[in-house]
Amino acid sequence: MFQVARVFREGERGRNHNPEFTMLEWYRLGLDHHALMQDVDALLRALLEPHCPVGPTQHVAYADAFQSALGIDPLKADAREAAAALRRRGR
Repeated sequence: MFQVARVFREGERGRNHNPEFTMLEWYRLGLDHHALMQDVDALLRALLEPHCPVGPTQHVAYADAFQSALGIDPLKADAREAAAALRRRGR
């Protein structure tokens, strides 16, 4: 099942955030996050490879990406800790 829809943020606006945007969302019953990452990989390759070469991809879990980029655990850090980590990174 998938949906492409206009969505709205409440109160978020900035250089990287618009209050209104289009989002693609899809669900696949019985798939874990590894299989969903493979789905995203296949979708992007199908869209991009006809126009430009696509090299190897790296599949990274949500918490691992935060740990690598910001040095925090997004499942345990509160908003204050996340904001401090972003400031350290210059965001």
